[in-house]
Amino acid sequence: MSPSVLPTPAEQIPIVDLSLPASQIRAELLSSCKHWGFFYLVNHGLSPASLARLWELTRTFFSLPLCQKSAAGAWDGAENAGYRPLLPRVPKEQFDMRKWPSRPEAGAYVQPLPAYLEENREFLDGFKRECAALGGRVLGYLALALGLEEGYFGERHVYEEPSMDNFELMHCALSPSPSPPSLGLTTKRG
Repeated sequence: MSPSVLPTPAEQIPIVDLSLPASQIRAELLSSCKHWGFFYLVNHGLSPASLARLWELTRTFFSLPLCQKSAAGAWDGAENAGYRPLLPRVPKEQFDMRKWPSRPEAGAYVQPLPAYLEENREFLDGFKRECAALGGRVLGYLALALGLEEGYFGERHVYEEPSMDNFELMHCALSPSPSPPSLGLTTKRG
């Protein structure tokens, strides 16, 4: 990189390598959280094939017509789940998915999905579980870095137990849309 070209903010975000010694991982995570609030992970163990499939699934889902993406309902804040459309001041759309425990309790939230995501539910569930395991590993490093017991955070994010943990498919627009997508509503100008 030329000295006159500054890195973009995304290029400045710290990269944490999970193949490093545990003490170094803990120090880098703590520094990244303290100074940035974000970090990239490398050597995380998620398979390249699963990541490629997730990217393709995400691209396909967000290329669908609005009526298909929103078919299972709008985002529900009480459940932290559902479809959020692109809005003028929020240049992203997303689909938030709650955990899908293998033994849902009576009265537990059962997430409706649009048809395309329902067709891919088995893959999504497996991938979400892999990410939850990776997250638990990272939370363990963070807890130790903060002087807490390794399981302090992980005990509060067990996949098979109820919580508001979610997994998001997200599509960010390069620039904000001048108007929200049509939701079947019209405005009268006078």
